[in-house]
Amino acid sequence: MQNNYIVTFGECSIINKASLEHTLKKGKYNCKVNDNTWIVKTSLPPSNLRNYIISFLDKNTTVFVAELRGNAAWRNANNITNFYLNKY
Repeated sequence: MQNNYIVTFGECSIINKASLEHTLKKGKYNCKVNDNTWIVKTSLPPSNLRNYIISFLDKNTTVFVAELRGNAAWRNANNITNFYLNKY
């Protein structure tokens, strides 16, 4: 079963961030919310998703992964993000 997770990460080098975003964009149901926040749909448990993400980042970059359940609210998201958040 796949779950939706909110993933945020701190500022990191441009090369690492570009690699991470390129990888996240490959996910059919992944959605960029803002510069450092994504919604990721995966069957991985949160700790494994975190470990995968940190493989792209330097050791000092913060990462937060939490499963999305229930209600959410947002403002000023782009049209693609709005569609995704409303649908999933």
